[in-house]
Amino acid sequence: MGHPIRFSDANFPERLEFRASRFEGLGPRWTPFGMPRLNDIFFSTVFFLFGTNPKTGDLRGPMGTGVIVSRPRSDAPPHIGAPPMHIYAVTAQHVAPSWASIIRLNTEDGNSRFIHLEPDEWEFIAGGDDLAVADITERLQQGDIVFCVPEDLFATPDFINDYGVNIGEDCFMLGLFAEHPGKRKNLVAARFGNLSLAANEDAPIEQPNDSVRPSHIIDMHSRPGFSGSPAFVYRTPSGDLRHASQGPRVRLPKVRNVITTYGGKGTLQPDIEDWHEYVHERENTFLRLLGIHVGQYPETVVARKVTKKQENIEDVIRDRDKIQIPSSMTIVVPAWQISRVLNLPKFREKAMQREKEMDERDDKRNKPIPESAVVAQAEPADANPAHKEDFMALLNEAGQDQPKGG
Repeated sequence: MGHPIRFSDANFPERLEFRASRFEGLGPRWTPFGMPRLNDIFFSTVFFLFGTNPKTGDLRGPMGTGVIVSRPRSDAPPHIGAPPMHIYAVTAQHVAPSWASIIRLNTEDGNSRFIHLEPDEWEFIAGGDDLAVADITERLQQGDIVFCVPEDLFATPDFINDYGVNIGEDCFMLGLFAEHPGKRKNLVAARFGNLSLAANEDAPIEQPNDSVRPSHIIDMHSRPGFSGSPAFVYRTPSGDLRHASQGPRVRLPKVRNVITTYGGKGTLQPDIEDWHEYVHERENTFLRLLGIHVGQYPETVVARKVTKKQENIEDVIRDRDKIQIPSSMTIVVPAWQISRVLNLPKFREKAMQREKEMDERDDKRNKPIPESAVVAQAEPADANPAHKEDFMALLNEAGQDQPKGG
């Protein structure tokens, strides 16, 4: 419960390529490429959101998506994959608390269960990004299928700058296909696309909560139900074309005949007649949470008739009318804004209290027992464990030996 995801969980297909390393030199390596083949671990980072009918109180939905993220304890060493201690639910503010605040998680028995969060248990920054967060650390139970996106996997401004994340990066998001949400458990759908525009302070974008904030734009189709979905960005060496126009820096051979026998030994040899260019450093392989999908950028189009005019049929949309439709340009709140919400005083104070209580429980479990207490408890028990039975037997014998008639 609450395990962090890793790059390897994306199950990329791999192929054997000759690649260069500044430490190892040129050599064969199994290299990820193409589109990830996602497994259930990724789907278990996602939950669906439900609301209640204000008149009847009945459950309604699902109405949106969210993702589970985690933070290690405050004194944990900084590295990816640190054990999660504080676990949070994240979605879009216009979904929770506005419409749906109740979480549905999948469980190990093939079903699901609800975490009934009240609207006021979701925190957000007034006037800030379209994000809402709830602390669910103590609300999880044994049997919940929960995997977390650790904060170390957020695509921060430093990460984006260091790795040159920009237009064309491969992306995918996971969320609710509203027409097929699953009856007994959440059925998570995926959408795929590419980064169209990275968030920029000079070009803020209006989000569905009416805030105008720097936002990523992904060229990816969406639909109602995906609001609050996690959007991931990934790169494999074969997908990095940043240096293609400059000519190859290093010409590396593509493997064709993998094993060639020389003198009874099987050695790995490249086919030197077939060359392939690769950008070959390890940092060109990554997977990060880009942010939270909150809506689609609207497009204004002019309606035109495509069929002959029919008699006695009223035109609801008339020729040349202008209408707005969702485009394939989706708006993503940057992942680093999640950290901004997690740093709200309410969350930080609760995290400090949780760590303190955990330390106190550990201290009690590890506290040494005084030897005197051990000896005092052990000696009577070892001396005669059946002393009560022996005492009663002596009384009975004494009563039988007394003369009758007194």
